[in-house]
Order: sequence, then C-alpha cells, then structure tokens
Amino acid sequence: MDYQWLDEDEALRLCRNGDTAAYAVIVRRYQSEALRFAYLITGERGAAEDATQDAFLNAYLNIRRYDPARPFRPWLYKILSNAALKKRRNPQPQPLEDDIPSPADPHAQAALEEQSATLQLALAQLPQVQRTALALKYYSGFSENEIAAITSANLGTVKSRLHYGKLALERIIRDRYPWLANEYLANPLTLDKEALR
Repeated sequence: MDYQWLDEDEALRLCRNGDTAAYAVIVRRYQSEALRFAYLITGERGAAEDATQDAFLNAYLNIRRYDPARPFRPWLYKILSNAALKKRRNPQPQPLEDDIPSPADPHAQAALEEQSATLQLALAQLPQVQRTALALKYYSGFSENEIAAITSANLGTVKSRLHYGKLALERIIRDRYPWLANEYLANPLTLDKEALR
C-alpha cells in the first residue's frame, strides 16, 4: 500500500485496525507543529522533543480510545499538552532553531529571529496555564471551546486565562522589552507562527 497518499481519516482508520505503518502519516503531518507547541510550553528543545515523542507514542498506544466522530488534532494536543507540562524544565528558553528557509534579506531574518527569541522569553515568564492557553489559541489556532477540552478547564476559565495572559504578556513586553512593544503592541497582540518560530 502506498501510504504517502493516505488522508488523515483513512490513516487513523488503518491505525485503529493495527496498521502501524499508517501512523507515520499522522506523525509526519503533525510533527513540526507539535514540536513547536511543546517548545513553547517547555522552553527547552530537548524537553520539547521528548514531550513530542511521548505524545505520539501515547496517542498511538491509545488510538483505540480516540473517537473518530471527533477531530483528531484536539485529541492529540490534549496528550501533547500533558506530555509537555511533565517535561517542562527550563523557564528561560533558548530560541528554537529549525529548517524554515530564511528570507532573502538577512537583516529582516535577523530582526525576525530577535523578535522570536524575545517573545519566547516573554512567554516563559507567564504562569504555565496562561502560556498554554495563549500557545493553543494564537499559535496552534484552537478555539476557546477546543482549548477547554484540551486543558480540561471550563470555558470561563479558558477565557480568563487568555484575557489575563494576554494582558500580562503585554505588560512584560512593555516593561522589559520596550523595543518589541513598539512593534507588537501598536496593534492588538498577535502571536503568529512567524513570531514564535
């Protein structure tokens, strides 16, 4: 069977029926974004890699518990979030290096890397529950309802964590990284994938 052309639903169906090779499709699809999310939580590359591996292994071992009538990504992120929280060791992250191509302008690339590293440092100073909520919402793109399911919190708690986390992050940036405040606080704060790479 040619697994490279499998869609996610078919790969998950095969996995649930014991086809281990089909799980590689799932891992390839989510590996990069899972590592980035785990890094935002752990603040350390090795811990993020360990958490990501643990999450994929746990998801595979429990694939029969996954309800195919529901989206897979939030289910995986619940496992990933728990794994990353267990691995969190270093509250002051070093920038995550990856294989994203550099823009043609080296000055733009250097500025983007500096902004990314500074934003990661600012995020690391937030309480864990706020950092997790912000990363799930603004980096991974989950809705508030999905974040509530992933973190096992009620919707009001998620909204509060997002609101106060965003305010705290803006305060940290304004107080400790004023040069970044000019760029990120002129408009409502957005934590996009480019800024957090």
